[in-house]
Amino acid sequence: PIPFGQIGRMAPEGATGSIFPTRVFDITDECVLVDGSSNAKIGGDVLKGRLKGARIFTLTLEERATCPTSCAMWRGCYGNGMQYSRRWKHGAALEAKIEAEIKAACARHELVLIRLHVLGDFYSVDYVSLWNRLLTEHQNLNVFGFTAWGPKTEIGSRISQMREVFGARFS
Repeated sequence: PIPFGQIGRMAPEGATGSIFPTRVFDITDECVLVDGSSNAKIGGDVLKGRLKGARIFTLTLEERATCPTSCAMWRGCYGNGMQYSRRWKHGAALEAKIEAEIKAACARHELVLIRLHVLGDFYSVDYVSLWNRLLTEHQNLNVFGFTAWGPKTEIGSRISQMREVFGARFS
């Protein structure tokens, strides 16, 4: 057991991606949005509050490869202890797949909640813009997650703007 607050495994000095490279996958026919019921901490549906009944999905990207190098947990990332997680390579193919899967999920469910990013982060301004467009197009879409981007960075600033525009739908 690792005492609370201590790092269990450090990435090597100079690491720029996952320490589990065989767990980073190219985009295939497999879904990149994973049903939240496969994660005991997340669950499949929201049980209380304004999003009660929303279907939950998660998205896992490659840690460090998509994160700002300024991240305080660069070497001690949470992902260092997640050797079985399936991470998706970032880029245009991922973005197209996300767009198609969001469209299908929003058509199928009254409310959809996406947990961004189990691992990884917003990797470009265009990727942030994708989420902005998806939230604009799908009124039943809600997103929550964490980022290491500071509010004074270009990506962090755009994330802050989205929080102002979408309120609780983008947390």
